Amino acid sequence: MSASLKAPSLADIGYKLWGPRWAEPMAAALQITDKEVIEWDAKPEKIRPHLEDQLKAIAANRVKEIHRLVAQLDATGLKRGTTMDGIAVPSAESIKSYSAAPKRLPELTVF
Repeated sequence: MSASLKAPSLADIGYKLWGPRWAEPMAAALQITDKEVIEWDAKPEKIRPHLEDQLKAIAANRVKEIHRLVAQLDATGLKRGTTMDGIAVPSAESIKSYSAAPKRLPELTVF
């Protein structure tokens, strides 16, 4: 390892691949529990040996997806529609208004 490089932590990798709430999607991608990811983050010495290879494969796949997306943008520009590969996608505005809406639990009927 180069003297100028520092080994990334599990949190560094998780944040780069899945954003600020990285533990749950990382657990799903690795097919493990959130609890294991949280334990590994707290005690890196307990990380399973094969995890590094799995995370490298996930990151490499993400890089390929991003390169493909950039090539698509270069070739076609941004699609000004409401679908992604034929699947309806909510607009950014509808997502913003949904996330800002107060969450209300359904009322329970007591017998």
